[in-house]
Parts: sequence; structure tokens; C-alpha cells
Amino acid sequence: MYKIICLLWIVTILGSVSAIDMQAMQKILANGKEISGIGLSACVTDWNSDGKKDLLVGEKIEPVFLADTLVGKIRVYLNTGTNSNPVFSNYTLLQADGITIGTLSSWCLGASNPQVEDFNGDGIKDLIVGDAGNGHILFFSRKSSGILHFEGNLKANGNEITPGGNSSPNIVDWNEDGLLDLVLGHGNVNVRLYLNSGTRTSYKFTTYATLSAGGKTIETIRSQIAVKDMNQDGKKDIIISDWNSRIFFYENSGTNASPLLKEAVPLTSMGQSIGGADPFSACATDWNDDGAPDFITAEKLSYLRLYLGKKNTSVNENVKTALSTINPVFYKAGNHYSVKIFLNKTQNISLKVFSCTGKCLKTLTTEQLSAGIQTIPFDITNNSKGVYVLKMSANSMAFTCRLLQ
Repeated sequence: MYKIICLLWIVTILGSVSAIDMQAMQKILANGKEISGIGLSACVTDWNSDGKKDLLVGEKIEPVFLADTLVGKIRVYLNTGTNSNPVFSNYTLLQADGITIGTLSSWCLGASNPQVEDFNGDGIKDLIVGDAGNGHILFFSRKSSGILHFEGNLKANGNEITPGGNSSPNIVDWNEDGLLDLVLGHGNVNVRLYLNSGTRTSYKFTTYATLSAGGKTIETIRSQIAVKDMNQDGKKDIIISDWNSRIFFYENSGTNASPLLKEAVPLTSMGQSIGGADPFSACATDWNDDGAPDFITAEKLSYLRLYLGKKNTSVNENVKTALSTINPVFYKAGNHYSVKIFLNKTQNISLKVFSCTGKCLKTLTTEQLSAGIQTIPFDITNNSKGVYVLKMSANSMAFTCRLLQ
């Protein structure tokens, strides 16, 4: 017998805000002192799998000898506090294959924008980091023992991705197909998007597209990228920092599966644009576990700066309204299941089932349904046990639910 459980409904609605204003700047400390260095870029992740967020920091170390070239390193700060109040002390440097990871560096960056994601689909989070010196993007797989192994540089069309230095990778499922894509800031004047056309266990990048905002190609130099829902409307947005010491917020007015970025507005703190000298890094996270997105950055010769976000209560109320309006519910009848929804007007409904690898298994409906209560048959009992994703678009909203069979 199969048991189907709805793990969580995630609602995307079209409400939005035009700008993001963060709280006052704080310094991130370790051993009671500010975390400082050259070309710092942060990644917040549970590195040692103890349930608490840790901190990875890419940096550039000044060479001791002129012959030293691999001066880009990655620090690991383990959290001895809590998720809502992280506490850090000493750091270690990340190693792969028994050797300290080293990258080439530019004048301002070393190991750029480290990313921790399960890139090869084996259930263990891996490491991807930019090489600021030559623009390569390094992929390190992680074994069950925790040891990192260098798999090589990321490729597109069979060739190593080399955009010209200062690569700043961001690994994200850009088009919501279940595969991890690459949004790439770099030393030239645009932002590249490489969509993954491979599988969950074997990526495949081909030709890249350049991101646009407000109908125009985004033009930025030596950009650092952060992808996160910053205005709390359920859709991924983008923050970009660049060579001109500017940090901009790009709101997504499209959908999660097809982002449409609005024109840039400055990211502010207490009403003032966040700025400074030399290039900034960009990391978006929920630092204090309050549900609001936060932002971490640093200048070239500086310390990590933390800007806590503000909870958008109006958006949270809209999500509650959306759930009560559509109210998708699972029902069981014999060996078959159905989804019952309420529509306040006649409209087009799309309801599809995806595997955890992003493959569309069934299209339940893509038709116009009348107002009122509608019941849509739903059956995956002939499929193997595992996790499935149910995606529904209705009433200018998108609902996503993970199912466990």
C-alpha cells in the first residue's frame, strides 16, 4: 500500500515591493573580533551537518613569496551558538584531496563566492567556487566522510567556462525544473545564465544567455551575485554588487519558473544606499532564523558586514489569503487520489506532477475550469516510492507541493 503525504504547500503570488531597506549594519565576529581580510565573500551553510548554520568565507591571502600564486583560500567557521544567534571562534582552511584549496587571485578577489549545493545529486552537498584569477569555476564533490575531491572546472559545450576573471558563481534552480543552473557574475559587463540541460546527477551547460532587467541587458563589471526572495513574495530575486561599489536589488515580477527582473533599485540600510570603496561581495541568507532575508557583504580591504532584513507582514497575510482562497486539499478514494480546489472565477488551471529530478511525469490538467469547487483526479500509485513535486498555477498564483509516496 502506498501512502501519499503533502509535505508543504508553497505559494507564489504577484504582490511585490519596489525597494528593500535593511536594518543597521552589524559586524560579524569570531573570538569577539570582526572577521576581516582581503576580498571576503561569504556562504552560510550547515557545513558539519549538526543542524546549525556555519560560515564559509572565501578570501585572498597576500603571498609570502613572489612565487606564491594560489592565494585564494576558503575559511570555515563552525557555529558553536544557535541558528538564531550564531557564535564563531577559530577557523580552519578547507582542504580537498588532503591539500589546502587554493585559487588564483585578481587584485581584489581570491576564492570567489563559494557555493554549497548538492551539485551531483548524491544527497551530499558539494562545493563550487570561483577562481578570480583566471575565471574558472571549480567543482569539488563531497564524500560521505566529508572529504572534498576536486572534480575539475565547470564546462559549457565541452569547454571550461572562462568569462575573463573574477568569476562569481551562484548555483540555483533558475527555471524550477529540478536541475541546478549557474548564474555567473564576472569581470566583464554582463551577467551570464547557464541553464542545466543534463540530469540531476550529471549537469550539462551549453550556450549562456545574458540576464536582462527592465527590458535591457544588465551591465555591471566584476559583479557578485546573490539569488534569493528578498521581498518575501515567494519568488527569487537578485542582488548584484559591482566594481563601482554599488549594490542593487532586482525584483522578480515574473514567476519562479520564468523570472522577469525589474529595473535595479539601490539596496538600502536605514534609508541610505549601501556603498563604500572597492568591489563588494554578496550573500543573501536568513542569518537569525526570523524568516526575513538578510544580506552579508564586504569591501576589498574590510570586514564582513551584516544587514538584517525586516519581516514583510503584508506579504505573509497575502499568502494566508491565497491559501484560504484556493485551498488545495488532497482526498483519497480507494487507491486513487484527487486534489480539490476552490476557484473564485472561471480561469485556466495547470496542474502537473514532476519527479525529484525535474522530469514531468503527468499533466493532470491544463484547461479552463469554472468557478466553484473543482476536483482533479490524482494518481501516482503506479510510480515507484519516492518524493514527487506537484505544481499548480491558478488565480495568478503558483502552488508547489512536495509529495512523499
